[in-house]
This record gives sequence, structure tokens and C-alpha cells, in this order.
Amino acid sequence: MPNINGLTVAIVDDDESIRKALGRVVGAAGYKVALFPSAEEFVNEDTRPDCLILDVRLPGISGIELERRLRILDVRVPILFITAMGDDTMKQVVKRTGRPCLPKPIDEKVLMEAIARIIGIR
Repeated sequence: MPNINGLTVAIVDDDESIRKALGRVVGAAGYKVALFPSAEEFVNEDTRPDCLILDVRLPGISGIELERRLRILDVRVPILFITAMGDDTMKQVVKRTGRPCLPKPIDEKVLMEAIARIIGIR
């Protein structure tokens, strides 16, 4: 089992039930968790997580726009997109950003494997 003590995963999703459920899964795996209902709240907290789980479609600043802004500011954080929008949206996200995207509802095992992979602990 990789050492994940002290690693923080931020989750940005406007759906409170999804945000909390993902937070419980990620927290149970041993990560510290920071939950945000919007991209604006994430930015306002000036959080520097080790991994960012980011919903593609958010009110206000979208997940895609937040990723673009972070890239412009040279904020290097592994990002895992999530979406309920289907395969076409997922393919577009991957093509546009070069970052992985998982469909909702999210399989817990697939989620944890994806986090470990993008953080680089597997």
C-alpha cells in the first residue's frame, strides 16, 4: 500500500451528495479531503492539493475553465475530471486538456486507481 499520509485531494462538484460521497471514499482511503461546491470557492481558498477532482460542468466557472486558468498560472496539480455528460463529453475533455475523465456514477475502485495513477504513487 503506497504512503498517502499528508496528501490532500480537493473535490470540486456542485452536487452536494456526489461531493460528500466522493469525499467519504477518498477520506476512507487515507487522503486528506477538501470539498468545494464551486470553482470560485476553490480559488478563493487558495488551496494547493496534491490532486484535484473536478466536475466538468459547474455553475459560474466551469471545470474546463478552471483547468485552463490553473495552467496559465502554471499551477501544477494533477487533475481528474468527472462528468455525467456521457462519452462524447469525456472524449472532448481528454482531447482538450490531456487529462483523464471519469463518468458519473463513479466506480470507487476506478476512482482510487485513477487518483493513485495521476499523483504518481502507482
